[in-house]
Amino acid sequence: MLLNALGVALLACWWIPALDFWPTLDSDVFWDFNQFITPLNPHWDTLLGILNTRAFDAVAFAMMGVLFCWAMLTDQQPARYRRWTSIGITMLLTAGLLSLFVLRAISYGHASPTRFFSHA
Repeated sequence: MLLNALGVALLACWWIPALDFWPTLDSDVFWDFNQFITPLNPHWDTLLGILNTRAFDAVAFAMMGVLFCWAMLTDQQPARYRRWTSIGITMLLTAGLLSLFVLRAISYGHASPTRFFSHA
């Protein structure tokens, strides 16, 4: 419950420009995660490049599907296939509708840190 409240508070501080918490947090997270991107750490560059591809997203989606199927197969209740199919369809519809809602409700007018910081 606490994490949900923190998530709502974080979203609210991003959505309401009068609150000056988001730019500070965004800057701190950007520098904490990107401080290792230097010529001295070529493996870190490679790892970030791999993690930022659509192929990695597809593998993550496939792994979620494997976990979903594993949960369905370990369920021993009657009519499990119908129930788990309903759960899966509900999850996909909810994710799609929430994605559409977020795209319409929240403007993405915040500058990317790589464009915001001149020395990034």
